[in-house]
Amino acid sequence: SILTVVLYNPLSGEIIVHEFNDLQEGQTLSFDSFKPLTFVFIGGLSDDIYETSFALIYPEKLKVEIDSPPHVIPGEEFEVYIKSNMKARGVLIVYDSRLEHESLAGKIARNLYRNIKEFRELKAKKILSVKTARELRLPFLARAPVAAPSVVMFEEAVEPEKGFAESGGLALIQFRKTILPLAFFDVFEIDGEVVKKIKVGLHPTTWKVKFYAFADVDYIEKELSIEASKPVMLEIDAPVYLENDEEVLIGVNYAVEGMARLYAETPWGRVEKTVKGSGVEFLNVKGPCRIKAYAIRNGFADAVELEIKKPGIEKVRFSKLMLLDKYEEEYGEKFVIYPSPAYLAKDLAYALIQYPFGCAEQTSSKLGGLGVVYKAVKNCILKENLEDLEKLIKTGIARMKLFYKDGLFSLWENGKPEVSVTIKVLKNLKHLYKIGFKELDEMADKAISRLLEHNIKDNDLLAYDSRFKTEITSVEDAVNVYLYSKDKDREKALRFILEAVEEKNGTAYWRAGKSWAGILEATCEALKAVYQAGYKDLFKKGFTFISSKLINGMLYTTSDTRAFIELVSFLQSNDKTRIELNGKVVEVDSITVVKGRVKALSDFVLARVDYEDIVDLFRITGKLKYSIEISSTDLKIGDKAVLKIIVDKDYFVPIARIWLPGNLTALEGGANIQVIHQPIKDKILKVEVVAVRKGTAKLRSLVYDMYDSSKIGISPPIRVTVS
Repeated sequence: SILTVVLYNPLSGEIIVHEFNDLQEGQTLSFDSFKPLTFVFIGGLSDDIYETSFALIYPEKLKVEIDSPPHVIPGEEFEVYIKSNMKARGVLIVYDSRLEHESLAGKIARNLYRNIKEFRELKAKKILSVKTARELRLPFLARAPVAAPSVVMFEEAVEPEKGFAESGGLALIQFRKTILPLAFFDVFEIDGEVVKKIKVGLHPTTWKVKFYAFADVDYIEKELSIEASKPVMLEIDAPVYLENDEEVLIGVNYAVEGMARLYAETPWGRVEKTVKGSGVEFLNVKGPCRIKAYAIRNGFADAVELEIKKPGIEKVRFSKLMLLDKYEEEYGEKFVIYPSPAYLAKDLAYALIQYPFGCAEQTSSKLGGLGVVYKAVKNCILKENLEDLEKLIKTGIARMKLFYKDGLFSLWENGKPEVSVTIKVLKNLKHLYKIGFKELDEMADKAISRLLEHNIKDNDLLAYDSRFKTEITSVEDAVNVYLYSKDKDREKALRFILEAVEEKNGTAYWRAGKSWAGILEATCEALKAVYQAGYKDLFKKGFTFISSKLINGMLYTTSDTRAFIELVSFLQSNDKTRIELNGKVVEVDSITVVKGRVKALSDFVLARVDYEDIVDLFRITGKLKYSIEISSTDLKIGDKAVLKIIVDKDYFVPIARIWLPGNLTALEGGANIQVIHQPIKDKILKVEVVAVRKGTAKLRSLVYDMYDSSKIGISPPIRVTVS
């Protein structure tokens, strides 16, 4: 009945209002929008009230061309040519077309609105009236950040294997493993022409080439497709995980020019036949196994191998760090010797940034670790590519903007800003403050001012301003007073720390008062003061307590790992790292792997010992309670279902790991997504799935608290049938 469209130019403040009251069904409306940026508000009234809004981004001066070959042979290298008419920032992504990738344009538009505080509040203020529209104070916001660079993945080459199918007349076949890769990701400056060389994976597919260019507020997106194919192509469609009491139907897809001989094999059966054109052969699998298939045609061949794994089984790397005093000896089959503590800090920081989630605490912890490494590089203590470090740091700072509103930080995007989160974030970011990252400094300065205006007192912020000082009520308070105060309270703080220590089996630790990650983080914090005060024996006991708890290169959480990186940065030695290895004196100037008897010839020689073990996650016990349900357990291929995980308490940050049954896959996230690893927000997580394979398999899950390793729960499996 009534429709109003408001076009708003955030750069000039100009507003145009269009009103309609005689629209016909199916009628198309056209509008002249502002370039390069328009905010659009739409409201309508019929039997109900309708409102929506979005941002439009148009290039104004920027022009970009990209080119690449339309066809490549799987596994070969090709070039992408990019040409720009002006200086711009470029993002190039090459990925398998079956992987999900959302255009950055949509993300940018959403992020613009995400940062406009007034927007949601306006719904109660007749958003579409001219008066209200003119009262809007919509700031022009910086572009949304791009994702952090991902690790390049390719299929692994498998050793040639003999005797797989004797009747095939082929003595030697080289199989490839099926991995859907992101082939290339880079962020770079362009001014004129750039050529990027890219090597794609071995599997046949269509590759998408996406290029994004940004110049001031101009934005352009370009896309190309590249076909990677050969006369004989195979692909196995199978689940990633399966248990021994489950059974699903897997497919071997083929596409050949003319006719070819196809061979496929599982522990429960095999196929050997002549095939023509394209099609699929089905085989039953009844548990974890290896599936192999190959096809041959006139000298051309394609061979692929896929492993179905048992769910919940993971290979884990455990590490123990040793801090060797001068003339102390150790013997072992394999040691990693660090040339200085800065190299250990770098290893920890790079392990930390691989942590899969990105709330405000985690992102700021990652940045804090990188800040320690950045300072070490700038001070010539560590050799590392400074430009790459700055790129990672700036990407993280851009992400921090998503949590930042009016001088405070929220834990998650779109969350409510909280003082406690802001204090934690500022504590994590202190190593990056005032060292050249202007955007971070501006956020921190505003947050500090906001907290001081509200008379917030917290010793965790003494590194920024002495006005935050308050009474000592925890070990963390005492550490900050000792490190950042210059008065008599330092003695009181040190006494508090020494009296709070607990010792057990030759180790020392401190109970947490404020640390999000508990004992490990609190112990890392306490040891900073213990080290500076010169209590060497106590320091070593505490270091031993922490350093035996590294798993896959980091501690349990981002928070305690960041604290450990800071602690390592406190370690100093005037000597170069020297050891005696099996009777021979060695000066360690790079990370070195050694075997045998090692004697430290300098102070603070850091050695690491690793070992790997297989962990069954479903055998872990804990006290976290949750429920899981799926809307249907009896489906047909193509049917959709919704599964829900609900936690019954306010756990700090609960995380769900879900292993979908081998006959289902997630609708979002890419092709054949069977494992979902996501935070549970507002006590509930919903995942939409689709039935893709015939068979019967089980839905499994566990939930754990991100900051408390004692809180974990596992649900009984749910059987799902697809017909």
